[in-house]
Amino acid sequence: MKRLLLVLLFVVPSVFADDHGKADQPIIFTIDIEIVEGKAEAFAELVNKMVPAVRGSEPETQHYHYFGSPDGYKVTLLEVYPSNKAAIAHMDAFAVSPYRAEFLSLISIKSFQVVGEANSQLKKVMAPFTSDFRAPIAGFSR
Repeated sequence: MKRLLLVLLFVVPSVFADDHGKADQPIIFTIDIEIVEGKAEAFAELVNKMVPAVRGSEPETQHYHYFGSPDGYKVTLLEVYPSNKAAIAHMDAFAVSPYRAEFLSLISIKSFQVVGEANSQLKKVMAPFTSDFRAPIAGFSR
């Protein structure tokens, strides 16, 4: 968890505005995944296809990074969107992605947090994956 917090500090240095009440603040997904035993190579190959696809088809996705353990079986996926609308667009794209079924067959989601001011529409879209929504409490950005 400490590593993830450090990643958030360095990869996403200015995602939160000082005004936590602002309507469209960034939305961050942090997903801890375990790869199905024996499927690390297949997962790596798939991710190498998915990353360019997301980059090319989702212009509002600000960060989309996979971080892996040395054994290749534990992965943290960090995604950052500028708004609820962009996060929903990502989930809509994932719902029809040609990679969706294979991706879900290769993994087990261990934890999935949605960080930021998630609106009711985003919460509804995320329901099949998580109910862990974390709103800003306090903080600042420089």
